[in-house]
Amino acid sequence: MRGFALQATGAALISLFAASAAQAQSTPGPWLGIGGGLGWATADWLGPSATFAGASGYIRGGWALGDHVRVGAEVDLWRRPVDNEQPESAYRLFDIAGVLSYHARSGAFVRGGLGMGVVSGDVNLYKGATLSASKGPSAIAGIGFESPVSTHVAGTFGVNVRWAHIGELRSGQTVLRTGWSQRVIDATIGLTFR
Repeated sequence: MRGFALQATGAALISLFAASAAQAQSTPGPWLGIGGGLGWATADWLGPSATFAGASGYIRGGWALGDHVRVGAEVDLWRRPVDNEQPESAYRLFDIAGVLSYHARSGAFVRGGLGMGVVSGDVNLYKGATLSASKGPSAIAGIGFESPVSTHVAGTFGVNVRWAHIGELRSGQTVLRTGWSQRVIDATIGLTFR
C-alpha cells in the first residue's frame, strides 16, 4: 500500500510539472537567457587526447514564434584561467551564433545553429607570444530541459557541443598555426526570462 501511495504521488507530481512546463512554454514573444557551467575543450594543437576543463558561460536572446519554436542569437564563452605551471593554457574560445530551437511540451528541447568561432589568449602563448583574436565558421548543437520557476522565469539545464574551424592562428602578423579547429562540450545551468 505504501509503495502504491508513493507511485501515485510521484505520478501526480510529474503530471503537474509537465502541465506547468507546457503552460510556461506556450507564450509567443521575446526571451532572454543567461547561464554558466563547466566545459571541456579540445583544439588541434593540443593533440587528439588533450582535453582541458574550464569555465563556460552564455547569454542568449530571441523570439518565441509559438508553442514550440524559438529563434535567436547567442554568445558562448569557454575560458581556462592562467596556470603558472602551464602558461600556454590561458586562452578563451568564443562562439557567436544564430540558433533555432524546438521545445516539447515536457520541457525538453533540442537546438542548433551556425555562426562564428573566435579564439584569443592574453599571456605567454607559444613561447611568449600573445595570441591575437582569430575567427572562423562555427556550428552548435545542444539538448536540454526547462523547468518553470515562475510565470516568466524558467530554470534551464543543457548540454551543448560547439565546433569551429579557425584556420590560421596568429600572434600579431605572425602565423603560429594553420588548420586550427576547436571543440567545446559544456554542461550549463541558467535562467530563461520570457
